[in-house]
Amino acid sequence: MSRTQDPDLTYWRDKVERLAALCSRLQRPRQSTSETEIIDILDGLAVALRDESLRTPIGSLGLPDTLTELLEQAITVDCEEVVKQVGRVAANLAVENVHESKAVCSMDLTITQWLWSILNAIINNSDDDEGKILNQLPLFHLFNHFRYWIPPEPLSDFVVDSGPESPLNILFSSCQVIGHIFSEHSDILKQLMEDDATLPKTAKHPLELILDFVELADLPLRWTSASTDQRDNDEDTAAEEDFDAKKVLGEAKACLINGVVAFSSGLTLDTLPLGFWTRMRSWLGNDVSDRRDLVECALLVYGNSITEDTVAIEYLVGKTTLLPRIKCLLKPDVPATTQHAVVGLLRNLSIPDQNKRILYEGKVVDDLMQLGVWSENRDMLGSVQGGVVGIFKNLCRNQPDIASSLMTSYKDDLISLCERTNDQAIKFEGTRVFVNAARNLPKGMNSQGVNALCDERIVKLLVDMLSNASQYPILENEAVLGLAFLSIFSPANALVIKELTAEREGGTGKTRLEEMVANNDLLKEGRENAEALLSLMRDRL
Repeated sequence: MSRTQDPDLTYWRDKVERLAALCSRLQRPRQSTSETEIIDILDGLAVALRDESLRTPIGSLGLPDTLTELLEQAITVDCEEVVKQVGRVAANLAVENVHESKAVCSMDLTITQWLWSILNAIINNSDDDEGKILNQLPLFHLFNHFRYWIPPEPLSDFVVDSGPESPLNILFSSCQVIGHIFSEHSDILKQLMEDDATLPKTAKHPLELILDFVELADLPLRWTSASTDQRDNDEDTAAEEDFDAKKVLGEAKACLINGVVAFSSGLTLDTLPLGFWTRMRSWLGNDVSDRRDLVECALLVYGNSITEDTVAIEYLVGKTTLLPRIKCLLKPDVPATTQHAVVGLLRNLSIPDQNKRILYEGKVVDDLMQLGVWSENRDMLGSVQGGVVGIFKNLCRNQPDIASSLMTSYKDDLISLCERTNDQAIKFEGTRVFVNAARNLPKGMNSQGVNALCDERIVKLLVDMLSNASQYPILENEAVLGLAFLSIFSPANALVIKELTAEREGGTGKTRLEEMVANNDLLKEGRENAEALLSLMRDRL
């Protein structure tokens, strides 16, 4: 009878105890004989644990504690081979058993959660070696525990009876690890996203398990009922009152959502598992008052995934257009965080010329402005205000009729925002909207649009950006271009000359133009544009 079949666990108990004794010898300078023996024992355990009948018995010998100690010591002394072998043993110990008994569920869940807590410790206490260590661990097997939190797969009595605090804290650790991997480790993420030949055909893809968890996971009824009963009877201890199980579960889901959003900008669409975008569209259709988290995740994922014009166009054209759902979210009662997400998506959608026409004709701008996004009482929502400025800037670029309409209808709102904001970024971006609009002057802009741009307040904003954006040559050059277009192609020449020669703190705008021309460190284009505007001033004075 082989050792893997021997019901007498004495052999494996001796091996685990020997492993614990050798752990302290993994120190600098390392003893090669001890390291070799440790690796041999771990290799034997990894092989033995392929036999599912041995996982629970061997796991009960104190192996998790021994592996924890060994892993911490191996990381300390940079023993990569031991780390790798610990990962093998841990994964085989946690791999899903074909039997669905409560005992196996308890073992599978408990060991897998333990592994996640160790991975979290690695991430929190390591530096450049972190990715190398994580890459050595078979992460596919560590996603199985998510399904136990999703109805109708029940958490085992073993876990439920232990109370919510320990399981939920370990669950939170696992979600932190995944969020970190999704945000920081593209090589590991690529491994997880691609089809893995070792993944059983009947098993769900890890990403699908994560999405299931975010959408469907809930606390066991016994935990929520017990909390309610305790509150009703006013019998909670101080410690119990401090632990909010629903809050921890929500924070765990938030970690995963942040990870999903982070990786959505780092992968091409065809590398994502089948069904991912179907899930995102489904999440986008949720009622915001019920599942705001899912709606916002979908909005951010769609926005981040727009890395080229073809993707943005695909989202707005045809029967699968996102536009109707987006317009439904442009309502006053929609939460600020949701508004932030939908505005971010719209900003990216508004870049291609084809989409500009769709958004304009779909009256998306009118919907945004009816929300009062640029009103003074919304100044605390700078990200939303700035996002809408970005949408305007995109829509005005190379679109004479759209620019004319936006200037005629909404220039006063934008000027008011630029004049009162304390956020210089918003002020300069708002001024760039007028630059993009002015670029349309020689392209057939209608008389209403031209007249709207001939506004002393707009000219002042352009001169202000010229005078105060010297650390940003691109903005400085755009101010010059905006002033030049207004001077040449509109009746605003007198206003431009007046503002450029007006005394202000730091000198006149004309002085700044002369400094630009004399600055050899400035890009040639910037110097030439400044010289052209100065020549224009001399010709028209």
